[in-house]
Amino acid sequence: MPRNLLRTILLIAALAVLLAGSVQAQLARQVQVIDAHGARFEAQTGPWQPAPAGPLPAARGVILWHFNDPAGIIESCVLSDLTLETWLGINLNNQRVAYFYTTGDGTPVWDFPYAAPNLVSVASAETASLGAVLIVRGGRVVVHGFLGSDGTAPLWDYEFDPLYGGAAHFGLDVAADGSLVAAVAFQTESPFHSKLVILDGTTGEVLNELAFETGVRAVELSDDGSRLVLTAGAMALIYETATLTELYTFSVSGAGGIARISRNGEVVAAGGFNARAFRDTGAGWVQVFSQQESTQWYGAMAISGDGNTLFAGSRNYTNEIITLRIIDLVAGTELSRYVSTPSGQYQDVVTRAEVSQDGSVIAVATWGQETRPHPEVMVFDREGNLIGEIAMPGSAWTVDLSADGRYVIASGKNVHANQFGNGGDAIVLDLGGPVAIEDPGPQAPATPLPAALHLGPNHPNPFNPQTSITFALPRAEHVRLDILDPRGRLVRTLVDERREAGDHAVIWDGADQDGRQVPSGTYIYRLQSDDLVRARTLTLVK
Repeated sequence: MPRNLLRTILLIAALAVLLAGSVQAQLARQVQVIDAHGARFEAQTGPWQPAPAGPLPAARGVILWHFNDPAGIIESCVLSDLTLETWLGINLNNQRVAYFYTTGDGTPVWDFPYAAPNLVSVASAETASLGAVLIVRGGRVVVHGFLGSDGTAPLWDYEFDPLYGGAAHFGLDVAADGSLVAAVAFQTESPFHSKLVILDGTTGEVLNELAFETGVRAVELSDDGSRLVLTAGAMALIYETATLTELYTFSVSGAGGIARISRNGEVVAAGGFNARAFRDTGAGWVQVFSQQESTQWYGAMAISGDGNTLFAGSRNYTNEIITLRIIDLVAGTELSRYVSTPSGQYQDVVTRAEVSQDGSVIAVATWGQETRPHPEVMVFDREGNLIGEIAMPGSAWTVDLSADGRYVIASGKNVHANQFGNGGDAIVLDLGGPVAIEDPGPQAPATPLPAALHLGPNHPNPFNPQTSITFALPRAEHVRLDILDPRGRLVRTLVDERREAGDHAVIWDGADQDGRQVPSGTYIYRLQSDDLVRARTLTLVK
């Protein structure tokens, strides 16, 4: 057999084996390139490499759970504040949205699959059980609404006009109470026009929409949904949501960063080759921060909920040093900075950051470096002290932080983002730590007290006509036990008083606050103490 023919046969056979294993192998990767022209993602292809072996290094705080997907990359993750739900958007292989209890064991409560989309991105309400999913499939952009209680089918769906066939990971957001969903889509070819839609979180009905003659790739709402900021290249566009009236616009140098808005809607920040932040004083928007350092690209910005603390992360595109800055926006001064000098072959990039409501906790996600001079996810206090960390098996694509700064979730790729490999991870970190147990004295109960507030499963479940809810307290304290509907609205308060340490049981008879029987369905029961919140679901069947 001729040598060239033999070589061709062997190459075809090798290609067939490679294609057969493509579900498990990442043959393409997105590499973020930062240089004098700005920031962009470039697609590269290459061979599969296995994920690093061995356990994760120890981390500060308590790792509640670690979820691994052997084939997909978990490029999108969010957690709610009061309902303690976590939503993951999984891409590449076996694309789907997955729903978890934040304080659970890392087992998905449900997941909903999507057939071969290019993008699956998630956002969620903070005080209600509502998630939104943005997908791109076959040149069509679709938004789905989901209740945490039901992953069998979307609650509603909205599809953009075919003209707008592209979307990005941060092109979706949900108001804190779940009443509004904002989404953007854009043309994938010139002239790159785009469209913003405001949807009713309950029905998916279009409440308002606005077309742009520029490419808008990201949107973020204030907590109450009254304001939003759009990222349009180097422009940050601030709008009143109800009327889509433009309130203010400012620019940075270079395109590629994501504009951010504080939870109270008063401060907006954006970054490029410089970083800027503006505050609404009531009399107009005033610049409260502006910074530019030679060869620095400000790729990640984040603002505290009260608008008083800014995080500005940058990367020096000439030497790959990353710099993390914490800024007091009231005094206009830099409180602290962290600098990491690169080592090894991997490019380090700051991918996302979040700041707690009061600015006391800052969580930062990075791609990390070959020799790991720092954890991929770092959690700082306002003075720049490292108070928590997550050592990811590979690179962290994004991070979310609860408003109180207690829970951190990070998700990403199982190997470094500039390597080829398979799999993705999501890890939840609890910074609260165990609650100290008070000495019960000589009258201590025979049953050991829990180390922290505990909410047990109700029994029976499903139930009719009544069910028992159990909880345990590590010490005597004031607690509140509420029944909420799937939208997070109060149905009934079962307990709102001081209870002694130990085990407790409460009966719910399926009635609301006025004594009326509620319809069949899944409800949330939420237990709150002075410093903790626990939540589960129960089902009433009639």
